[in-house]
Amino acid sequence: MIRFRLLVPLALFLLNASASAQFVKRVDVPSLGFSFDIPAGWTGMEQQGAWGLVKEDVAGTVIISTHEHKTLEGLEKDMTALPTDDPANSIQQVGPVRHPYPNAIELDFKGTMEWQPVWIGTVGMISNAGGPGLSIVALGQGTEPNLPLLEAAMSVIESVRFTQPVAPPVVEQWRAHLTGTRLTYISSYSSPSTMAGGLGGGMSTQITLDLCPGGRFTRKAGSDLTLGSADASAASVSGSQGTGSWDVLTDGPEGARLELRANDGSISSYTLEDRNGGTFLQGERWFRTTGGDGENAPRCDQ
Repeated sequence: MIRFRLLVPLALFLLNASASAQFVKRVDVPSLGFSFDIPAGWTGMEQQGAWGLVKEDVAGTVIISTHEHKTLEGLEKDMTALPTDDPANSIQQVGPVRHPYPNAIELDFKGTMEWQPVWIGTVGMISNAGGPGLSIVALGQGTEPNLPLLEAAMSVIESVRFTQPVAPPVVEQWRAHLTGTRLTYISSYSSPSTMAGGLGGGMSTQITLDLCPGGRFTRKAGSDLTLGSADASAASVSGSQGTGSWDVLTDGPEGARLELRANDGSISSYTLEDRNGGTFLQGERWFRTTGGDGENAPRCDQ
């Protein structure tokens, strides 16, 4: 779900989207397993995995985005998590939770966003086909419901079709590229003393991920911290280890992400990028080695 504090900047971003990202009839995203119609007279624009619908004579926008909730209970908890520490964005729920469909929750809100009065109608939908769900938000200016805006949002909701996601080719390409490899992240920092007799120090971190055939992973992390001067020095070493299962999943319409499900129940997710042959996880460089790389080879036979 889109957090309410993010709705205004996202709406402005969509309103300023380039014409090349516009749609006028139907949005179909087979890689995520959903499609929906754009109401007649409205224009749809896509930016960063969200869709905004606008109409010249309507003050507001309809925003469609994905979420990963699989239960109505978790979805409702997220939808009602309102900001309480930001006076510029003061939102209150209006009326009870409603269930327009067996797989959906409907809520209304009013208040201010960036100090401007707004009325918000929102519906969260759970996919019945295994993919991500959808959040449809009608964000209108003013203190009362905007009927044309709400009608457009309801038109979108009635047109939603969920299907089993079809992974884009990049997912299988990354899965093959990472199977049976070790990924290593290295970071170091040093700070010399700025005065005679003062303390200097440094810190280095190394994390390895062994991504084994069959979907098993082992993660090891270690850090070294050193402090010293001309007269004394100290050092400390810390480390951790974890195991679990891994896979490559769809990330947006055409992207891929590495998901790690640890045996302790925690889940980590990293967007995957190839930059001139280098492997990047969540924008950070990781070094990829294979079974023929000696001491840097993955340990998948343990």
